[in-house]
Amino acid sequence: MINTSSMLKNDYSISILFDDDFNIKDISTVGPKALNIDFINFTVKEIDIFNSVTKITPDEILASSKYGYMKKLLKDHTLDVSDIIVCPIKNGEKSFGQLYFFFFNRIFFSSEDIKIIASFQKITELLLKTKIYADRINNAYTNFAHKLAFIAENYDEDTGFHINRVGKIAGFLALKYGLPKETVRQIEKFGPLHDIGKIFIPKELLMKKAKLSEQEYEIMKNHTLYAKNILQDDDYFTVALNIALYHHEKYDGSGYNSGLSGESIPIEAQLVSITDVYDALRSKRPYKEAMSHMHAVEILKKGDSRTKPTDFNPKILELFIKYEREIGRIYDVFS
Repeated sequence: MINTSSMLKNDYSISILFDDDFNIKDISTVGPKALNIDFINFTVKEIDIFNSVTKITPDEILASSKYGYMKKLLKDHTLDVSDIIVCPIKNGEKSFGQLYFFFFNRIFFSSEDIKIIASFQKITELLLKTKIYADRINNAYTNFAHKLAFIAENYDEDTGFHINRVGKIAGFLALKYGLPKETVRQIEKFGPLHDIGKIFIPKELLMKKAKLSEQEYEIMKNHTLYAKNILQDDDYFTVALNIALYHHEKYDGSGYNSGLSGESIPIEAQLVSITDVYDALRSKRPYKEAMSHMHAVEILKKGDSRTKPTDFNPKILELFIKYEREIGRIYDVFS
């Protein structure tokens, strides 16, 4: 809560916030004076919702048949509290909460104080409205990302569970790697889009049981580039595009399609890379049987004919091995 006491020189302030079901979500207090509200029991029905900034005195509250909450609050402080301003915070007809400002000992709010609080109300409601619109846009993008992942899942049925596990495991590794929470959230959310470019690959290649020819493999490799057809030119999908474009790059520079190496590979792609390989090893595909968890971890540690430990960021590989039991459990839960 903003300390309006320093702005208005009032003695005490209370904020009450409501949730979507109009229950009391939070109560905060600020100010050099303190009313004992910790032991006041009240329900949201006892809170009178104001439509505009309103100045009210304790006598008016006590004489009214309304203001149940304020009466409880003032029960032991009627002689001390001299003036009160109530400031509702609303978006249209929906109320998000109210602020209460108090003066004690026969000090009263001036008309200038009321103007300041009214300006504060308008700024707060504008910020609230902006956040609501931003959340709606973010939710729309998130829903779109989920639909894209659904398209990829249904296009390649044998790897449907695979794409979701990649998001969960890569997000887990990102958390253990110490990345910011928002980056972790984006990696988990966009990890399932790592193979979105495969919707441009002929399905007979994706489902082929025999080994791909050299020409077919070159076509398959282009799925990382095809991701640009869907994800580029939109800042919201920057992390998703980095994952889709670069998750087949190798830390030692032996990957495709850009030949990046080391820290030039975006960290989100590095995390999805090792996750993708692990999950692919464990998954049954048209051309291979599934491996056990321990067999897959052993290949990541020591390598085989297709995979080398140097393919991966050594710090991420070390983390993967350290938390391999937890990763195995995540795989099982989302299988």
